Amino acid sequence: MTGGNGNGRYRAGETVTVVANDSDEDEFVRWTIVSGNPNFSEINSPVTTLTMPAEDVEIDAVFGACGTTYQERGESLLALFEEVSGGAAFQGRTAQFLAADWLINEDELSLCPGENDKKIIQRYILVVFYFSTQGDDWIECNRNDITCGNNANDFEGQSPYLSANNECEWAGSSCDPDKCIQSIIFEEENNVNGILPQELGYLEGLQIISLETQLLGGRIPANLSKAKRLRIIDFDFNALTGSIPEELYTLPSLEQLDLNNNKLTGSISDNIEQLTSLIFIQLQNNELTGTLPDGLIAIPLLVAEFQGNLFVGDMPLCIGAPGQTIGALATDCGSASGSPITCGEDCGCECF
Repeated sequence: MTGGNGNGRYRAGETVTVVANDSDEDEFVRWTIVSGNPNFSEINSPVTTLTMPAEDVEIDAVFGACGTTYQERGESLLALFEEVSGGAAFQGRTAQFLAADWLINEDELSLCPGENDKKIIQRYILVVFYFSTQGDDWIECNRNDITCGNNANDFEGQSPYLSANNECEWAGSSCDPDKCIQSIIFEEENNVNGILPQELGYLEGLQIISLETQLLGGRIPANLSKAKRLRIIDFDFNALTGSIPEELYTLPSLEQLDLNNNKLTGSISDNIEQLTSLIFIQLQNNELTGTLPDGLIAIPLLVAEFQGNLFVGDMPLCIGAPGQTIGALATDCGSASGSPITCGEDCGCECF
């Protein structure tokens, strides 16, 4: 036997007492039969008896967290993560693979599947965010930053990522009383690079995500639309590419869409009129094209900036127009830009 006492030679039918070794780190889980067919009186007890069959027997004492073996716990956690990311995401050393590996094998919290799976998924998503944005290269509050949270730090009072603390205490995070992530806010120039993972959209309570003046590339995750409580998206001064995801126009609570100074292409969808809470939009200094949709006048915009793009046609917004709330408006309507946008007379456009 392995992991206990009771080794010996016994006659068939003899009752054998087996005792699992004490472990300071892990609790006894159960006995596992490796070979033979003994009859246990209680296979889940660290002290038990078995009836010896007429054959050799080999048994192991199994120890592990969460009342399961290490392998079983790992398999259960991986199955949970696959529900969010899909199985293909773990092929190779992806951010998802690295996050799962850390949570299963390194995380000091040793989370147990089944106890609070929503919070496990939340922690997983933030770890994916860390690896997807090259967290080890962050200037402040990467997992090796022993100064994170001190008075001179942008994340005063918070903990470095991948610490043993609850993820609500990690740098840039804030939570509601139920410890659900409400915001992810990083100060400027923290060398947050790489790409934004689609898993961020599964943070059900997320209201604010602000990662301005970083080095992010790739596309804006369409899955952000799943976070229906989002009020602020601020990704300005990065290197994001592709078009504005159509799915973002379905966010009912979005108040601020701040995407200026990126490398975005494509046009503004007519479905922008669905953003019935939007009051602030900054899209300047991208590579956006097409006309500005008439649906802009259907939303309660106060500030809108469109300059430094390739828009053409008429500006539907007009400061002071009946039914419009716009109070600050900027676009390419000046001589320096070749005046591709035509603003109405006395509409208050700031022309570039």
